[in-house]
Amino acid sequence: MISTKNLELDENNVPSAWVFQYYLDLPERLTGQNVRIHSIFNPGERTPSMWVFVDNGTREYKYKDFSTGNYGNKIDLVKELYNIDFSKAIFKIIND
Repeated sequence: MISTKNLELDENNVPSAWVFQYYLDLPERLTGQNVRIHSIFNPGERTPSMWVFVDNGTREYKYKDFSTGNYGNKIDLVKELYNIDFSKAIFKIIND
């Protein structure tokens, strides 16, 4: 039997912190802090060039990768990681 108790059907109900923790495999939970990591879009870099931070306007996590210029929110991250369009990224976030 499948339990639907914790099933999410709206990407707005999926916290941005969870998305970044899950897809970036962060070593720590996001609890409002900024995190600097090695770019996932530029493997092999020596100096961490990617920031995961809380946007003061939306109070949601976003990212900026200074080595590639990539920037965005949780949906943009999944779009870039999997090279998929907006609707597929939302579907993936909800299903994961």
